[in-house]
Amino acid sequence: MTSIPQEIIDLIAPHLNQHDLANCSRVSHDWSSLFAPWLWRTVHITNGSTHDRFHSPESRAALIRNKHLVREVTATDQNLLLLLSAHDHSEPSLFKLTGLRTLTLRFHTDAPWSLPVGIPPSTTTQEKEEEEEEEEDEVEPLVTLMTTGTAWAVTTAAELTKMDNFRTVLELLSNNTNLRTLRLGRGCLRGADGSDLLQHIMEACPTTFLTTLEVCLSDVREQESKSKLDLTTNTHLEDHQRFQLELQRYQDQKPLLALQELIFLERRTDQNDFSRLAVLVRCNHLMRLEFGRIDSRIGNLLVVDDGTGSLLRKLCPCLVELALCGVIAVYDSCLAALLRSSQLGWKVLELEEPVFFSEEAYPAMIECVSTTLEVLRIKSWRGFNSRRCSSLLSTMTRGQFRRLEGIANGQVDDTTREFTVHALDTYRKHRAEKTRRKKQGLRTDRRSWIALGPSMEYLQLVINGVPRPDVVCWRSGEPLPIQSTSHRHRYTAQKWIYRQLASMSGLQELILGRRDLNWSRIPFRGLDASMDSTEIEDMLSIIDFAIYQYDCLEFSLESGLDILSGLKELRVLDVKSTAHRIGVAELEWMRIHWPKLTTIVGLESRREWAGALEDGQAVKDAVEAWIKNHPNGIGSSFVCINK
Repeated sequence: MTSIPQEIIDLIAPHLNQHDLANCSRVSHDWSSLFAPWLWRTVHITNGSTHDRFHSPESRAALIRNKHLVREVTATDQNLLLLLSAHDHSEPSLFKLTGLRTLTLRFHTDAPWSLPVGIPPSTTTQEKEEEEEEEEDEVEPLVTLMTTGTAWAVTTAAELTKMDNFRTVLELLSNNTNLRTLRLGRGCLRGADGSDLLQHIMEACPTTFLTTLEVCLSDVREQESKSKLDLTTNTHLEDHQRFQLELQRYQDQKPLLALQELIFLERRTDQNDFSRLAVLVRCNHLMRLEFGRIDSRIGNLLVVDDGTGSLLRKLCPCLVELALCGVIAVYDSCLAALLRSSQLGWKVLELEEPVFFSEEAYPAMIECVSTTLEVLRIKSWRGFNSRRCSSLLSTMTRGQFRRLEGIANGQVDDTTREFTVHALDTYRKHRAEKTRRKKQGLRTDRRSWIALGPSMEYLQLVINGVPRPDVVCWRSGEPLPIQSTSHRHRYTAQKWIYRQLASMSGLQELILGRRDLNWSRIPFRGLDASMDSTEIEDMLSIIDFAIYQYDCLEFSLESGLDILSGLKELRVLDVKSTAHRIGVAELEWMRIHWPKLTTIVGLESRREWAGALEDGQAVKDAVEAWIKNHPNGIGSSFVCINK
């Protein structure tokens, strides 16, 4: 085993869990030297305490001996810092913790250390006398940590209280100059007297390799008075003046040359230390800025114009990615200013709920899309109707757009609105525009989605409004109320949509299906995920909430599927919970024309919507038989997710 190169071990070890790695390390000294770096690479304590993870003196001593191998630390218990900072003075040859790459600390309190850990005993006579006097008042038990046969004395409670998170974090930062990621939450940034420690921590921060920094804005303990943080300002001018004073405190510190991502976590808007935004003055090369929750006070500070341009433009000239997560409690004008605050133009925008996209913010969004934007992720499109969605798509004229993403699977509730395009309305507008341009002697080959060309990689949207006279009520056989158009528009509208999609020759994922529900957020009694889908659909129809789509694309050869033969890069097709008509013939066509296709989500369909117009069950059985007869799928990698 010792003859196997470390490179081979590095390929094997990532597939082993902590228990397996520990067993491998116990086999022999040679195996220990090979697997120990992987065993101690990550130390995560997020649930429970440090004592639960390292419950014995021997386990804590092992961590101290091997802490130089640790590369990633995540802790919500401050006692872990004490172990990582402990020194074995009896064995000076042991290494310190200097190889950290990722440090994540989120403490709920700044309580005194409670975990016994060994430190060298006092050596001076005066210190011994003081300790003896303290022991007369209160006798504290001693716990020893056995390391290579040497016992350490235990830190007393009085000594433990002298140490705090602040000094321990400073020591870790000063010793780990190659740190790449630093995430500091509550309990790390405020002293026992309520003073803000971020400036001092940032001064000790390694500046050469740090690429990601996460800072908590809402670091105010509930028992503290808000007056300690001077959060009583009511005007934008007072906020701006205070912020300018805070900027001066960081002027003399070295810039964070490698920092590309800065994340501000925020929990309560009424208890935030806005002065921490001043750290932006050191982020000249910052590319991505994220807020856990943003309100108008923060927004106005960032976009205020003092005659030389917005503050965000001046402090972060390289900024190209903006993520506004959580609730976006900003005015429409403030959101519009944020969307225009990138000096180079936004390339990536992530927005949770654009509720305030109205007269000012929507044109600002259009400007981003039509100029520099490449990726747009919006969890809920409640600020966009079908007309706005169509306009947004038709605005992408530079051909640089790559990803349009919506809500994640399993997150849908009754307030969610997905990016939706009405097929028939969009087609009719296209026809009207074509007629108008023809009368004016202009080119008539203009497509509504012309910008969604070869650069597109991921497209997630809902295409509704497709005339589907073949869809009937499965109970009575009568046409559904959604059908108000004649049969002649059924294929015409679909073929036009297919032609728009066909221009995206680089498309890899096409997500048109319905997302799964977040059952904990559906305010409807009696619903259960184990219920029949038809029963769930009937119950949710009372609150006008649809989990199944009928007026959708068929993806049948009759509807014009062959138009999409140019999507050679397509890997994922999602048609979940839609009334598609993919049968055996369509599957054989996809096998030939989409060679890289690996997944069809929602291939199996209950087909109850077909009623008596076709033998829906026979088609369903044929598809299931095809899947069974192709265990390796199309080619050798086709996977069918039947949900």
